[in-house]
Amino acid sequence: MHTASFSRRIALVCATTLIAGALRSRAVYGEPKPLWEFGLGVGAVLFTDYRGADTTHAYPVPVPYLIYRGKFLEADRNGLRGKLFNQERVELSISVSATTPVRNNSARQGMPDLRPTAEIGPVLELHLWRSREQRMKFDVRIPARAAFTIESAPRSIGWFFAPHLNVDIDDVAGLPGWTT
Repeated sequence: MHTASFSRRIALVCATTLIAGALRSRAVYGEPKPLWEFGLGVGAVLFTDYRGADTTHAYPVPVPYLIYRGKFLEADRNGLRGKLFNQERVELSISVSATTPVRNNSARQGMPDLRPTAEIGPVLELHLWRSREQRMKFDVRIPARAAFTIESAPRSIGWFFAPHLNVDIDDVAGLPGWTT
């Protein structure tokens, strides 16, 4: 394993740990949870220069978080979503993604710089299986996002469509608040 690759993996594990700690709810199981929760943590964001690139840049960032448990609107570690219909097996939400600009990448020598991009669009989630205690979940997520450049005259650069299977396991190794 290359030293740079190992360093990136260590940084990713550290960032994930910090963010998970910052986002962990203070509420104890069985107790009513408050309508609002606010917090602040420290983390890192790792960006590959572009999809498929072998170079990555890390940016330290403050991680504010907000949890809101309203009747029709919720905001938590899974994002901001409105409850438009009451279905246990199907969710529809909005997905957002972004990339940083790419300059001076040796693999792209002689090519123009890449502009920063943003993507936004719907995500359909199908909840295929849940354990009795809701600790294990098996879902299909189907995001479809429009991509565009972030510059003085933004322009469309296509679509991103990447359906995937997702398994969530809560309370890993009996540690409350840890999720894989």
